[in-house]
Amino acid sequence: MRTFLILFAVALAAHTAHAQAPGLTMSFEQPVQNPMSAADQRILIEGEIGDGQWGAGVLGSVVVGFGAGQAIQGRWHDTGWIFTLGESVSLGAVMFALPVALSESCYDCGRPHDTTNSDRAAYVMIGGLIAFAGFHIWEVGDALIGPSLHNQRFEDARRRHPETYTVLPYVVPSASGNGGVAGLSLRF
Repeated sequence: MRTFLILFAVALAAHTAHAQAPGLTMSFEQPVQNPMSAADQRILIEGEIGDGQWGAGVLGSVVVGFGAGQAIQGRWHDTGWIFTLGESVSLGAVMFALPVALSESCYDCGRPHDTTNSDRAAYVMIGGLIAFAGFHIWEVGDALIGPSLHNQRFEDARRRHPETYTVLPYVVPSASGNGGVAGLSLRF
């Protein structure tokens, strides 16, 4: 019995005596990877919106409208379709009401002068113009602010899924001061 206790104590001491660097843990488990959502996949494929796309998108939004700025920035499926639809419908209302609102009533046909239809058409036309202006102002604001929000979502997705990689060229001077070194940096 005594030998059994001594062997048990020695085995217990030998098991806990293995050395390990402080702060390091040993694990044979596979790392848990977060599954990538469809939104993260889409935004990582789209990439960041550069300054050139940003400026051209704002210009297209101001000059053309109808979601053109968001299409230039590659964000038409996010918010550009709203402006295409909204500005088209509001401009359609203006075009539909314009002839009725500007037409003169028939004074020679013997009926009394009725302005209710032209008044209603004028209200529809004014409402359409206000809606068009509102959509256009919103579109320009979205073209100005939207790319920074898109780029922030892109950076967040890259932080959540670091398994994606980037390849970047680099050029650095050599340590001796003569010449330089060029290569590709693979980050994953």
